[in-house]
Amino acid sequence: MVPTLILSIRRINYGYYSVIIYVAINVDIFELLPTKMIYIQRLRSLIFADMHVGVEFAFAEQGSFIPPIQYRKIKTSIIKTIMSKKPKRVIILGDLKHTFQRKTLQEHQEVIDLLEMLSSLGKELILVRGNHDTFIRGILQSYGVEVLDHLQLGGILFIHGHKKTPDELASESRFIMMGHIHPTVTISDGVSRYKFPCFLIEKRIVILPALTPLLPGLDIVSKLMNLPEYESPIIQNIENFKVYIVVDEKRVFDMGTIKALRSIFLHGYSDIAQLS
Repeated sequence: MVPTLILSIRRINYGYYSVIIYVAINVDIFELLPTKMIYIQRLRSLIFADMHVGVEFAFAEQGSFIPPIQYRKIKTSIIKTIMSKKPKRVIILGDLKHTFQRKTLQEHQEVIDLLEMLSSLGKELILVRGNHDTFIRGILQSYGVEVLDHLQLGGILFIHGHKKTPDELASESRFIMMGHIHPTVTISDGVSRYKFPCFLIEKRIVILPALTPLLPGLDIVSKLMNLPEYESPIIQNIENFKVYIVVDEKRVFDMGTIKALRSIFLHGYSDIAQLS
């Protein structure tokens, strides 16, 4: 049985309004968006991670059929966020596509559609390469997209997070922004369980949730990981990170530190938070 944190959740319809959390780290202001993205006004940059386009095809090969609709939903979310924030550039922190061994037809079509959409909106696109981003460099370069192992911009080191960062790069940067581990929190109301994507933040590291809803990774409270590929050598002690969960792509909630949440979970408390 998967252990879960017990919370009491009250659903509220917010219509077209969403609640955004602003986080200040070393004088920088980050907007943690309910669309699971981050906007940095100083850099005029919109950042997201782990789209994993084409993952439905991989599931089908393993015998699980899921209609290929996640990309359309993600694309709509990206367009709405761009229209709202009007960034100069879009930075993807790795794993734009899913399949390791090759580029599937679904991945090819969806990557091209994304590139054409961003090009039509006049946005600069940078891909910080993740461990899944194989066999697409040619397509990206034909659209003028920079493909990098890391990006240093405005004192921030942007990486995917699947491999160790050279010490000199980390020391030259005020903080690191990454994806890769797909952080989530599993919550139960006593009857059903809900899995919420979340941002993780500590004094020098910011971890984004995965844009794909189909690949939950690290459950930060129970310490369970669905696959070992979500481990990161960048993260030594995760307990001091603050947790900001995303609820229904409408609100972002500050849930305190992972250490505090795990302590509550271990003591079996229920109804510890009222989300309103």
